[in-house]
Amino acid sequence: MKIEKVTLDHQEFFSLAEKYGSVFFTRRWLAMYPSSCLEIFMILDDNNQIAGGFFHYKINLLFLRCFFLPPYTPHNGFFLIPRKESITKKYSFEKKVHTLIADFYRQKRFSLVSLALPDFCTDTQPYYWNNFKVIPHYTYVISLKKTEEEIFADFSSGRRYDIRKALKDGITVNQTKDMTLVMELVKKTFSRRNKKLNEFRLTKILNEYSLPENSFAFVASWKEVPVAAAFCIHYRNRAYYLLGGYDSSHKHAGAGACCLWEAIRHARSLGLEYFDFEGSMIPEVEAFFRDFGGKLIPVYTFNRAVVWIEIILKFIRRNTF
Repeated sequence: MKIEKVTLDHQEFFSLAEKYGSVFFTRRWLAMYPSSCLEIFMILDDNNQIAGGFFHYKINLLFLRCFFLPPYTPHNGFFLIPRKESITKKYSFEKKVHTLIADFYRQKRFSLVSLALPDFCTDTQPYYWNNFKVIPHYTYVISLKKTEEEIFADFSSGRRYDIRKALKDGITVNQTKDMTLVMELVKKTFSRRNKKLNEFRLTKILNEYSLPENSFAFVASWKEVPVAAAFCIHYRNRAYYLLGGYDSSHKHAGAGACCLWEAIRHARSLGLEYFDFEGSMIPEVEAFFRDFGGKLIPVYTFNRAVVWIEIILKFIRRNTF
């Protein structure tokens, strides 16, 4: 088995990546990132046949060579083409592939590696065995196969009350194509939390990637003033809650929840089967997502740094290193 670097114009590889991978391994999504940073890799089996792939985002910080995820991309896109074999052979093959990837990064000249795997990747032993630190993160996923009534009934009583009260108070929620408005509300949220916003990349997602057939946005208004927004992308059977925004100067406790509820209902109306909140390790955001009754799913990150950087990171990012 081996790993080879490919580009976006590799037709055979991307026909498979877009068939078996997620929305984050489509050419339209990856085309938003500069080729000088985005590196895409093809996994070849022992018969030199395409078996899967993954990517990373290469950044040079002064003299540090780092491999991260592209901005607003939740994982490294890892996918494998399904194989018709026994469960034991399946697990053995997957372990062999992840060992190959772990060895691939060990042999690279790097200062820091921090990459997340998709939520279906639960066997992270090869990274652990190769001295990567494996850290769990979490997301919530709602099954849209249930009825609206069943989905709403799974919400916490507090979240259901917030939504009902918001509607009673006159909160209105409408689908929007005004991505400038969505951007403004997202910016307010980042500003309120003192978080850095990559406005250039966000603009590309909202204005270049977004199409009626791959995404949707909802805005909640109170007294005709926009107060909350939810932006989702979708691919095949899954919707992803990618961005949210909230104007705390005109706040209403149920505005954000109403917006998300309409996004969930819309995703179901499109025939999608899952609504993925894309998770958060911020306690108050996690609690907000949890109240929507989705299934808690772990997502694993593997991290490694050269010794002196790891020592420093143990003090400033103890939960990661």
